[in-house]
This record gives sequence, C-alpha cells and structure tokens, in this order.
Amino acid sequence: MEKARKSRLSDKQKKAINITVITVEILIVILAIAFSVSILLSTGYETSTDFGDASVRLMPVLSGSMSGDNPDSFDEGDLIIVNKATPERIAELEVGDIITYAGNVGGGRGFITHRIVDVEQFTNSLGDTYRIFYTRGDDEAETVEPTAVYETEVAGIYSWKIAGLGSAIYWLQQPTNFFLVVMLPLILLLVYNIYLVIRMVVEAKIRKQQRQTELAIEEARNAAALDEEEIKRRAIEEYLASKNAASPAEEDKGAADASTSPDADGSDDAAKEPNDEKGEKTDKE
Repeated sequence: MEKARKSRLSDKQKKAINITVITVEILIVILAIAFSVSILLSTGYETSTDFGDASVRLMPVLSGSMSGDNPDSFDEGDLIIVNKATPERIAELEVGDIITYAGNVGGGRGFITHRIVDVEQFTNSLGDTYRIFYTRGDDEAETVEPTAVYETEVAGIYSWKIAGLGSAIYWLQQPTNFFLVVMLPLILLLVYNIYLVIRMVVEAKIRKQQRQTELAIEEARNAAALDEEEIKRRAIEEYLASKNAASPAEEDKGAADASTSPDADGSDDAAKEPNDEKGEKTDKE
C-alpha cells in the first residue's frame, strides 16, 4: 500500500514537472517569436525603402530630429509604430501629421519619419490633382528648409511610440546579438526537446522490457507452481496405487492362515486321544 502511494505521488510530481517545463518552453518560444517578428519588421531600417506587405512596421529611432514638446514627438532610442500608407489615409493627411518616407540616411537610402509642416496641391496638364507634403523634424529649426514629399513617396503614417524600446530592438538587429538572444535559445530549446523525445523513447523501451521480464518471471512462477502441483498429484496417485495393490495380497495371506489353523488343532487332538485311551488301558491292567 505504501509503495502504491509513493508511486502515485511520484507520478504527480513527474506530471507537475512536465507541465512546468512545457510552460517554460512555450513562454520562451513566444518571446523568441515576438523578438523575431519585431526584428523582421524593422530589419534594414537604415537602408530599406520598401515597407513590405506588412500593415504595421516597428521602427527604432536612430536620431533625435523628432525630439520636441509635442505629445507625439519621440526621442532617439524610442520605438515607433508606423502604419502602412494607403490612398485613403494619404488623402486624409494634413499639417501636423507625421509621415514616413524614403530619403537620404547616413549616406544611403532609408526611411525618415518627420512631421508635415505644409501642404500644397497642384494640377498637372492632364487635369489630375496631386499634393506635396513639406516635412521637418520637431528638433530642427524653422529656418531649415523643409523636405518636399510627393504623395506617391509616402510609405507610412506614424501611429504611436514605445519609449526606450527602440534601442533594444536596434541592438537586437546586430547579427551577433540576434544570434545570442534569439537564435541560441531556440537552438538550445530544440536540442532540449530532442533530448526529451529520445529520453521518453528510451524510457518507454525500458518499461516495455521490464514488463516483458515481469511477465516472463510470472509465467515461470506459474509454470513452477503447476509442476509442483503435478508432482504432488502424481505422488498421491502412486501412493494410492501401491496401497490398492498391497490390499489384495494381505487379504490372500489372511485367508491362507485361516485355512491352515483348524487342521493343526485337529491333528493334535487326534494324537492326544489315542494316548489317553492307551493310558486308560494301562491303568486297568
């Protein structure tokens, strides 16, 4: 009974450990996926001018050109969330909105996110109207010439920010950091899961062998018990057979003794009678 209780407790502990391990693994995978998605969405910020198919993009802020006192200003090191620009959204843009467009960044091409300070509308020779947005950073002086951005050049529209998270995302963009923080944990998790699978398979085989061994031992014990019963049964049968064989012989011997005893007594009496008669004759003489 005590062994059974210990076994049940042990199973519960193993189950709890397995659940804990699985939960930790799920959390690690979720974190790894979140980091991977954020990095994939923001990879190549310095040189990319393609917003991609994603409807939202996370962008780390690499300069302080948009630092300011406005509620939607953001600082270097922040993470900004930019929605992909659509014709409907572009048509609603006005002064004060923040847009993302392709421009010169650090000697190359990349995305720039600045505020619209002026809007002009034009009509071409075909009679089609279009607008040009003039942008400038909140930290830039008003004397700085704003940058002209055509409607077709608008890639995204600023939505909101997460203060300070951009530095971490940018740090994770570096190949070595990305490998250490994202790839290495995933590799270790994969190796650990493979180890768990191998261990489970080996343990299952061992348990199967143990069950087979136990069954073989049980069968051997049952066979031995049957053999012992068979030996006892045969011994009893032999004893009864010998007993039955000895009974007729004893009966025959008893009958023979009974038949010889009366004759011996009669001959003695017959021998005595002549002697008695002879003795009587002698007395008479």
